[in-house]
Amino acid sequence: MEELLKSVSEKAGITMDQAKAAVCAVSDYVKDKMPVVGEQVDAFLKGEKTEKIADMAKSLKDKLGL
Repeated sequence: MEELLKSVSEKAGITMDQAKAAVCAVSDYVKDKMPVVGEQVDAFLKGEKTEKIADMAKSLKDKLGL
């Protein structure tokens, strides 16, 4: 996440604290509007490996019982 914060800070001309607030706000918005990808957003921001789209679709399909 540090790399993302640095990029946002530099490109927007804002402090690191402001960049963190902006990234968190966008993250919360995406998770609210698209809860299915919430875990992937969190994993990405933590620097963890995320599922491939196909794996994510299969997981959603399984959760929906399709």
